[in-house]
Amino acid sequence: MTPGSHRDVSNADYDASSNPSRSTVNITGELLAVSRAAVRLVRAKTGRPYSLRQFTEEAFTAQIQVIADTYNDGRAIQPDDNPLEKGAPSR
Repeated sequence: MTPGSHRDVSNADYDASSNPSRSTVNITGELLAVSRAAVRLVRAKTGRPYSLRQFTEEAFTAQIQVIADTYNDGRAIQPDDNPLEKGAPSR
């Protein structure tokens, strides 16, 4: 992926009442476009509903498992409610 402008990713089908700790994540425009294309591909190939929110949650869950396996001896990572400091700009 090439560097691009960052976009706030939020999901129109998000139900705030189901989870009050909603978040916005900044990703490049290119990554957002490829993610949308992947969601549409799943919809087209399976004929089932599939949202950007579902895609994002599955991606986060998979990466959290990789990090748990790699850096936490396979143990579950416990939630941390403390805000993160601002990160470095994207490459």
